[in-house]
Formats: sequence, structure tokens, C-alpha cells
Amino acid sequence: MNPIVAGALIALLPLALETGRNLEYEYATLSGIFAFLFSLAVRDGRFFLTAVKLITVPLTVMSMWLIFLPTPCHITASYFWYFVQVPPAVFLGLSLRRRWSPSALKSNLLLALLIILSSLVFLWLSPQKRWVSLWFGYLHGPVYDGFIPLTFGVLLARLSHVLFAFYLHFKKPSLGMLALIVWGAAAFEPINGHGRHAIEKKLSSSIIGKHFRLHFNPEEKNAAEVVFSEASFHLEDLSHRLSLTPKSTIEIYLYSNLAQKKILFGGAETDITDVVTPSVHILAEASPHSTLRHELVHALLSEKAPLGFHPNMLITEGIAVSLAPSDSLISLDEQARFLLERGKLPRIEDLFGPLFWLKSSTMSYSVSGSLISWLIKERGSERFLRIYGGSSFESTYGMSLSELYNEWVQYLKHQPFDGPKINSLVERLMSSPAVFADICPHAKVDRQDQSRSSLLSVKNDNEYYAWLEKVHPKSQILKNHQQSLARKTVSPETSRLTSSAPVETPTSVAAFEDLLLKADLLCLEGQTKECKDILSVLAKITLNPGRSMKRAIELRLYTLKTEESTAVQDIYEFIAGRSSSTKREHSAVSYLKRKNGIQNTLLSEFPEEFIELNREVRKLNASYFESTKSFTKAKEEWVKLLVLEPHNDFVKLEIDRMNLMMKGL
Repeated sequence: MNPIVAGALIALLPLALETGRNLEYEYATLSGIFAFLFSLAVRDGRFFLTAVKLITVPLTVMSMWLIFLPTPCHITASYFWYFVQVPPAVFLGLSLRRRWSPSALKSNLLLALLIILSSLVFLWLSPQKRWVSLWFGYLHGPVYDGFIPLTFGVLLARLSHVLFAFYLHFKKPSLGMLALIVWGAAAFEPINGHGRHAIEKKLSSSIIGKHFRLHFNPEEKNAAEVVFSEASFHLEDLSHRLSLTPKSTIEIYLYSNLAQKKILFGGAETDITDVVTPSVHILAEASPHSTLRHELVHALLSEKAPLGFHPNMLITEGIAVSLAPSDSLISLDEQARFLLERGKLPRIEDLFGPLFWLKSSTMSYSVSGSLISWLIKERGSERFLRIYGGSSFESTYGMSLSELYNEWVQYLKHQPFDGPKINSLVERLMSSPAVFADICPHAKVDRQDQSRSSLLSVKNDNEYYAWLEKVHPKSQILKNHQQSLARKTVSPETSRLTSSAPVETPTSVAAFEDLLLKADLLCLEGQTKECKDILSVLAKITLNPGRSMKRAIELRLYTLKTEESTAVQDIYEFIAGRSSSTKREHSAVSYLKRKNGIQNTLLSEFPEEFIELNREVRKLNASYFESTKSFTKAKEEWVKLLVLEPHNDFVKLEIDRMNLMMKGL
């Protein structure tokens, strides 16, 4: 193959994939993979001249794209990742081409196939889902992870790959020795470590439970004890529901922060289960843990499927969503019914197969969870486990998946549905982009997090949401935010709560969130000046309340800046934590009542450090009472919530958990 033709293919093939059009890490990585494979097929020529052609042709195409089709992505990162990923791949491919077989195409294809298969096996058997690969460069983890840590270990590893390629080509022992030395230095970097031992070396403490072992940092002992008690409950409860006892020990790895989890494991923003170990990888957070039960479903079912999971994500994710209800105001069935009413319910063909990832992830997960939940409720878990193990729908149910899907749609049509109540709450189902369609995900993370410091950081220009509108011009959430500050239907009681104290600079996360709730309620009253005064104070403080809270402030200020005081959507009430239902008030007002002494008899029993863990009233109750072993009082609180939300599976699950805790687990 001619080097120019190979270079053109290297440049254009990534653009055929939607995710490859992100001219940052994705385009560079796909180009590097194709560069390595096509380098095995080029005709012999002068080594460096051929390499220059293979590198510069894709680089020229990428530059033309950046110049003539301006992109909101991070341009510096685009070039940086290109040079990290592509040149080493080209040098290595050309060196192997010459040493392996200069003429036999079949031999080169066989070599490429063996390299691909061995790489897949390595990733499959290793708990880590990131790898600085000799063949394919820096694979940073799941494609939907926006955060890519750039450590010195990545650069050292890629330098060793270049030196190894030169050693193969020139056969000079000094180059081989130098490659070995650099590779050895890179091996000491945590991001290059693999296997369970590499993780457990850092997470050096552990607790053994029934059917699981929890690994954690010694300084996270308190959080680990809470996760241990939750895992004990969830595994017993899930085993009972599925009539399934774990045959192997499930390893649970509890990471202290996003950076540690990303570097040691690979997934930062998303908690993941490795079905081979099996192991669950989660972040330490307030109780009840938001993803632990979901991931334990995957780990528990890993022994029921030949691959450790069902290859169809509708089934794999649907069962986890079904058995691990979220703390939401609306049920899975209500979410699916909303999409049905709007004509947005995905076809079964769009969910069954790879197309699952081409839809909004929140939409796909919610619809799959509702469908599988209905299927188990109507036909039992035993038959569904046969499906998970590889049996067909026809042999298991006597019906095709399409027929079952249509029956489920008819079931949805007969469910209670309060459109006005859930309208704004479900808008997010259609606003989050599909996994492979997210635009500039890494530039987005760089702009979101001012605390990051690296060569690739984007300077935050305080115009994040203006930039985001360019990236997602059709975002319904942004449009709603820009029309949502003029609601004036606030109760006199709420007005009294928001007019009691002057604005003081917060000194704790708890006080920060108090002020944010107060600002939201002021905006709902139409007191935009007072609301903006509070938001301005919060935007300038040195206290770090977390990236999501910083974005919450910036979004509110952006909304105030662009609002034209016209018609309003329910979405701002949702942001303030207030239900759009007239029957009751929701968590924000309830919380403010407690903080204002109206209803604070419960919170006064607990030390201030627990109050700083989390501001969501439901989660607070669970973590407070659990930490003091007062499960009876906690159960009473959850029972009160169940009266208000009788169909909330999450609340029912927490009552079951408290019952089990009271028995001494």
C-alpha cells in the first residue's frame, strides 16, 4: 500500500465514527490505532521518509478541519494527543513490518489480528480498564469518561515505545537498553500498574464480609464501615430476590476521589464492575451510596452469563436499574410513560444491540429498567435469569422480544400519569447526549474544573454556559434555564424563611448549600437582586464545595444574566428542590425549616461534622442514624417519606435496609 493512501485512510476513517469527530483524544487515539495497523501494510521505503508521510497526511487533514470547520473543542489538546498517540504507532508498525515479513500480506494480517486479540484479552483479564499500550497508545478508560489525567508515566511509557521501535529497526543494543531503562522508570508510575496487586497496594486496608471483601484507604475507615454495612444488606437482599448465592468473593474497591480512581482503575465519573474478578469500583460518598447496589447486581450476575454479562445492554443494564432504584421523585414507569406520551419512546430495535449507545444514556437506562422490571414482575426472575444466561426469548417466554415489548407498551398506557407533575423532571431524559455523540467531552471537563493544572487545561473564562450553548445549541435544559426566574407563587412561610438573615460568607459546605437554597427561593419569589447578591458571594469564596456546586452557581448567574423576565418553566423549581406538586413541599424547603429551628429536633442530636456530609434530607437521615446506630429513628423517618411517596421503590428499599440493620448486621 502506498504511504500517501495509507495516510489518507488513517486520517479519514476516524471521521466516519461519530465519536472520532471529537478532535481531541478520540480522533488522535483512533488515528493511532489505524496508523499502527496500516503501517504494517505499506510498501518498503526509506524508514523515516515513510514515517513522515504517514504522520503528516493525517495531521494535515486534522489541521484543515480545525481551520476551515471551527470547532469548540480544545485545539491544543487535539495536537498534543495526536503526537502522543500517532508517531509512536507509526514507528512501531513500520519496524514490525520490516522485521516480520516485508512482502506477505497474509502474514501481516495475521500479526495484526494476534496483536488485537492479545490486547483485548489483556484488558479483559485485568481489573483496570485503562492501559498505556505498546501497540495502541494511551487508552484512558471508558469512552464516556471526560476526565483524562496526564501523568509523567504516560509520556515515559510512550517514549519507551518509540525507543523500542527504533531498536527493532536499527538493531542497536544501546537503543534496546535505553528503551528498557525508560520502560522500567515508567513501570513505577501508578497509571502503568496493572492487576489486583497494583490497586490493593494503594488501597491497603480491607474488611471481609459475607461473599465480599472491601478494600479502602486507611484514612477512609469511617466511610468504609458505612459501605460495608450497605454491601452486606444489598448482597443478602439481592441474593434473596434472585434466589442466587455468590459462588466467588466479590472484591469492592473504595476510592477516595476521582483522580485516584481514574489513575488506579480507569473510570472516574462512572462507577464500574469488572465481571472477571469480579470486582466493583466505586467512590467514597455519603450513605446511601448512589451506585453500590447497581454495581453489585452486575457482579452478582457475572456468574450467570458466559461472558460475565449479557452482550445486550438492554438486558444487562435493565436488570441493574430495575433492582437498584434511584432516589427520584418519579418512577421508571412514569419516565417511560412520559417518553411514550411525547412520541420519544425508543423502538426495541434501537435498544437491542449496539444502537443502545446511540441514544441518550439516561433515556436508554430508564426505559430498559422499566421494561425489565415489568418483565420480572409479570413472569418472575427465574426465567429472566435464563435469558441472562443466553437463552432466547422465544424458548423462555414463548414470545419474541418485540411481542413482549408491545405488551409492555400496553401496560404503560394503563399506568397512572400526571403530566404536569413530572414534565420538567423528565426533560433531562432527552437533554443528555448519547455516549458516542457527546461533543468535546474533554474540553467540557477542562472548562468545568478550575482546579486542574496541566499543559492541557483550558483557562476558565467565566463564559462556560455561553460556550456550552455553542456545543449543544438545541439543549432544552439550557433553554429552560434562560426562561425560569419569574415564578412568584411562593408561600408566605417560604418568604419568611428567606428573609431572616444577612448574607455572610460561608465557612463550610453546609453553610454554602444553605445559602444556595436560600438564593433559589428568592429567585422564585422574584427577588432577583437579592438572589444575585447571594450568588455573587458564593461565586467568590475560597472554600471548595466541589465542582458540581461551582457549576450550579455559574449556571444560576448565567441564567440571571440572560433572562428576559418572560414566561417560566417548572425547571427552576426543580433546581430549588421544590416539587411542582401542590400537595406537599419538597426537600429544600423542608431542610430550610429544620435549619431555621422550626423542625430541628432530630438534627440537633448529631455532631456538626455529619451535617457537612450531604444536604439531601433523605441521605442525611440514613447516614446520621447509621453512624449513631439509631436505626429505629431512621426507619421512622423513611416510613414518613413512604407515606408521602407510596410508590417510591428507593424509599421501600431503605426501610428494608434499616430493618436488617436493626437485626444486627
